[in-house]
Amino acid sequence: MNIAIILRYKNELLVLFSLLFLISAYLYKLTKTHQDSVERVELAKNIADFNRVVELQNSWKVQNMSQNVGTLKSVVPTVKIQAVDIEGDKLKASYKMLNPNELNMVVDKIFNLPIQIQQFDIKESSKEQFMVDVRATW
Repeated sequence: MNIAIILRYKNELLVLFSLLFLISAYLYKLTKTHQDSVERVELAKNIADFNRVVELQNSWKVQNMSQNVGTLKSVVPTVKIQAVDIEGDKLKASYKMLNPNELNMVVDKIFNLPIQIQQFDIKESSKEQFMVDVRATW
């Protein structure tokens, strides 16, 4: 009896299984394309991160870094420089009586150099007069 029912609805069962297969294949395709797009975005992000790391490594490998750091001596007038000592790969710099514009120039110059800042102090010595003390390595 069961075989007779199966034979009687053979075409309908074939269509049902075909539809199930078609739906499952379509769902697989949707999930696969979504996964591929997510992986593509992640790969693009990783490539951008890698390029940024290479760029930073190149800027940190500058051979004449002591010359670049030496430009801190010419940012403000020499009267306002207490000390700028460059020993090997270490920097010790102290400035005194800086007005806000000079302070801004010194801070911008220090922060734009590819150095590791170990100590950075800004003290207000009097009204609109500042002292800066920096210790850094590269």
